Parts: sequence; C-alpha cells; structure tokens
Amino acid sequence: MPTAQPAGMKPSRVRGALAQFGACLLVILGLLASAPETARGQAILKDVGEDTRRRALLLPYAFWTDSTKFLVGGVYATTIPDQPWTSAFITAFASTNGTVPLYGGAFDIQVFPRLFVDPRGHAGRWDQARAYNVLFPTFDPRPGSNDSDEDAFIDDSSLEWWLEIPFHYTLPMGGFADDPIAVYELQDGLLATGPDSAVSWNPLESGRTQILLEFFARQQHFEVDDIDQSFKTLGVEFGLEWDNRDFANNPSRGSRWQVNVARDPGWFSSSDSWTTWDLEISKYFDLGEDGWFRQKVVALDFWTGDTPSWDETTRPDGRRAVDHRPPHFRGSRLGGFYRLRAFPTDRFNDKAAIYYTAELRLIPRWHPIKRIKFIIEAEVDWIQFVPFVEVGRVARTWSFSELHSDMKWDVGLDLRALVEKAVVRMGVAVGEEGFGIRAMVSHPF
Repeated sequence: MPTAQPAGMKPSRVRGALAQFGACLLVILGLLASAPETARGQAILKDVGEDTRRRALLLPYAFWTDSTKFLVGGVYATTIPDQPWTSAFITAFASTNGTVPLYGGAFDIQVFPRLFVDPRGHAGRWDQARAYNVLFPTFDPRPGSNDSDEDAFIDDSSLEWWLEIPFHYTLPMGGFADDPIAVYELQDGLLATGPDSAVSWNPLESGRTQILLEFFARQQHFEVDDIDQSFKTLGVEFGLEWDNRDFANNPSRGSRWQVNVARDPGWFSSSDSWTTWDLEISKYFDLGEDGWFRQKVVALDFWTGDTPSWDETTRPDGRRAVDHRPPHFRGSRLGGFYRLRAFPTDRFNDKAAIYYTAELRLIPRWHPIKRIKFIIEAEVDWIQFVPFVEVGRVARTWSFSELHSDMKWDVGLDLRALVEKAVVRMGVAVGEEGFGIRAMVSHPF
C-alpha cells in the first residue's frame, strides 16, 4: 500500500506547514493588492464617499515547502476598467522537484445585464499529490471512509488539469429587483449602506436569488508503483441560491441557502457516470458591540450531500466494487480549507456526508495594524479573532443515525483581517489526527 506521513504532524511536517502558511499569505496579499474593491457575487466595495479605481499588480514570489521544495513564480492580477466588479488573475511557478502548475481565472464577467460567468482553470504537474480514494478495493475499511487508516493515501506525482465555467443569473426580485450589481459602502471596514438584505424571510422582498449553471471538467493521473490510473470527469452542475445576508464578504446577520445537483453522464472518456446533490444553510446572529468589540457575530453552517447513483457490490472474489461514484475530488467529502480544517484536503470521501460548524467572529476595537508594507502596500480595515468548532462524518448511506454517530471533530482559532476590502484568514485547527494550518481568502462560509 502506498503511504506517506500521517496527518498527525511530525516536526518536519510542522516546519513545512509553517513555510507554506507564510508563502500562501504572501501570494494572497499579492492578489488582494490588485483584485479587490469587489465582493463575492457581482458587487462593488468602497469606503463612504470614495470612488472605485482600477488596480493591477505583477508580483514575483519564492518559497519552500515539503511538497514542492524550493520554487519561484509570479502572479498578475487586475480589475477590469469597464466592469469594476470584475477581476482576473494568472499565476504560475516552477519548483526544484518538478512541480509546475499554471492557474488563472476571472470573476463576475457580465455577459448580459443579469448573467455573469466566472471561468477558471488549472494545468500542471505536481510531484507530491495526495488522494484518498478506492484504489485499494481489498482494504476494509475503504480508504477515505470514516473509519479508514489515516495513512491509506497516494502521495506521488500527478499530472492534472481542470476547467470550471460557472454561470450565475440574478433574478429580478428582492434587494436586486432593479440592479444585479450591488454597491456596498463601508465605514472603517463595516457595512454602512447596501442592498436590501436580511430584512425579510420573503425572497421577493429581500436578498439575492440566483440560478447557477456550471460546466466542469477535470483529469488527474497517478503513477504509483504498480498503479497507473486516471480520474476523469466531465459534467454539469445546476444550483439555486438565496443569499439573504446583509453583506456577503463579512455577514453580521441574515442567512444563505443553496442546493446543487451535479451530473456526469459518462461521456467523452469520463471514468464513470455519476450524480450528486448537496445542500448548505448558513445563519448569522449579530450580538452587537460593546466597549471591547466593534462587532460580535455568531456564524453557523450546515452542509450535507449524497450520491444517488452510487452502486456498491461484492465481486465473486470477495472484493467490494463501487460503480457510478464521483472521483475523490468531487462529491461527499470532508477535510481541507472549508470543512474539518484540521484534516488534509478531502481526507474523508464516501457516498454521503454531513457537517456542522459554529464560529464566534469578534472584531476588537484594538487595531494595531492599519497598513501592511511588505513587498506590497495594503490597507487593513480591521482584524478579527474567530474561535470555531466543527463536526462531520461520511458514510456508505445517507442515514441520519449513522451520520450522527462516531463523528469527526476539530476545534480551532483563526486570525482574520479585512485587507484591501477582502477577508484574509490564517489559523490552526486541532483534531484527533493532528492539526492543520490554513491561509486562505474569504470566510469558509
């Protein structure tokens, strides 16, 4: 069985994680310096009384991690003059161990008055790519399942490319009945004015309702010992979202609901045909302010998903086989930057999954860093301390009782900041298999 270092981090892994943490932060700052004054979902952010302006940046970077060794690269990002809510970027690097990726995309390109598209893609070679999947059919429990061995993964070279083209159509209702573009004015980083949201439970009166349509394709190829296998998928995802939060970038009240159905019909050399669905509900409670804090918010998130096409059988030789399942990088999975953050990316994947989290988001009046001057110069409106707890589980069937037994958990603490009108988060989460250090743009939900 191919194995690698366990998720419980050893000293070398800790040093590598810290190095990657700092490197991610540097690249994030580079992206923020050019892209922002935009918000999630066709929106413009600006301070009260200020105008929007175009920004562009070309930033070189160099760093070292366990998985890539020493690397050098660069990122270019810009906003679009005629569409100030639109941003685009491209980044690439090359490492001493042969890792060479290229990644680029654009966000909120306006195709028609209410139709937007976010094309993005990636191609490259990764020297140490990790996957928990069904490459070991004789193993019980199956790798990636809830009771699986944390060492049961592939960690080797991978050739990979992917393309995602999501379209968003904003319905003429609620707070966006007249204009699909939102303009948010901020006072010291907190919302001063914006569209009508979080004022009613009626989508006809409040919030943004969007129809989502995404075309996706991805291929990942592994060559490990005697294993030579490719995972290919090509399909479409349909979704419906009602975003009734007062401010999508940093909500203090309201809620968000989204349901998605994805389908790969098995055409054009896909590894298999499959169907998945998932549902996410987020809710926010404003606890007000006091002498210590400018803002206190309780943020709750629930997510679940299932794979109706999943077909698990036992072969004559006693081995279990699964047909009509998505690849390990799609479907019902937990672990990584957004769900169960103490665990590696996609550590758990199975037919069904469920997940809960609670965060306490605190913005103190104390604010020691107004501006960052490190390679780039960036304005910091506020910092935020966020303790959080997460629980979740994957299972071989969507069963309420099974999904709520023997659940995985972690606790953590993030330091977040509003840098150039976008949220940056950096933190650590601790769980039963070790801990994860994360640096990323935006809240996890």
